[in-house]
Amino acid sequence: MILVRPHIRNATNFDSARIQQLLRDNDLWIEGWDWGELQGWIVAEYKDRVVGAVQVLPGKPVGVMLYLVVDTEYHRTGIGAQLARAAEVYF
Repeated sequence: MILVRPHIRNATNFDSARIQQLLRDNDLWIEGWDWGELQGWIVAEYKDRVVGAVQVLPGKPVGVMLYLVVDTEYHRTGIGAQLARAAEVYF
């Protein structure tokens, strides 16, 4: 495994198109859903490009992490694990 250290941040609506592409590339796209206004998403940026994303639905006593996606070029680089850790902190 090659470890990549991306910048982790909250997503903005400007990230919507890239997140949609990541969902398509990872066979997680759901046709007909409105992805224009993002809520609860965290993204991983590497070399000025969004290379991963995770949706987090915080709640008490239990929150939910959904749609963890990583650019296929960066699979097995640790980005998914870093997004999962960021989601845990988000709760």
